[in-house]
Amino acid sequence: MIDKKSKSAIIFATILLFVALVVLILYLLPKISQLKTLSNQVESKKIEYETGKLRIDNIAALNEMVGQYKRQAELLGIALPSSGRAEDALLELSSAASDSNLQVISAEVNPEGKGSLQVSISTRGTFENSVGFINKLKSNLRPIKVLDLSMNKSDDEIITSLDLNFPFFVEVSATVSKTPANSTSEAK
Repeated sequence: MIDKKSKSAIIFATILLFVALVVLILYLLPKISQLKTLSNQVESKKIEYETGKLRIDNIAALNEMVGQYKRQAELLGIALPSSGRAEDALLELSSAASDSNLQVISAEVNPEGKGSLQVSISTRGTFENSVGFINKLKSNLRPIKVLDLSMNKSDDEIITSLDLNFPFFVEVSATVSKTPANSTSEAK
């Protein structure tokens, strides 16, 4: 038979095994559960981080788009300004004439009406420079309608007279007319 010493060693080993299982159950399993929770939180934070990076990239892309649209709006404001400032029209014309090596003899602004300015300008210079001036007006960002053009030779120079129309943006407010609704009642 098993002697007393071996029996007590087996009992002691069994108790130690039981204590180890209890420690394992009470201490290690909650720690493993906490590690799993922390691992899930880390994964969740990674996803939030990636989402945040995507949002930052989207915001940067949107800022770039807004910048492009702002530049386009500024160009549109140049092409079709909201007011018919005569100074701007005259500055455009004198700059184009100067770039074409033409001398401005006279310039006159007549407000044509709602939405445009009429400008009459006369220049002096060579035929080639006058044609260059007209081409500059044609390729200008702001639309210019030529109403009348005449060229006369004087000595060795050409005198060019132009009547131009400079449109500008006029906001038109729409009026809504309300008509009374036709109501019919049927008698039964």
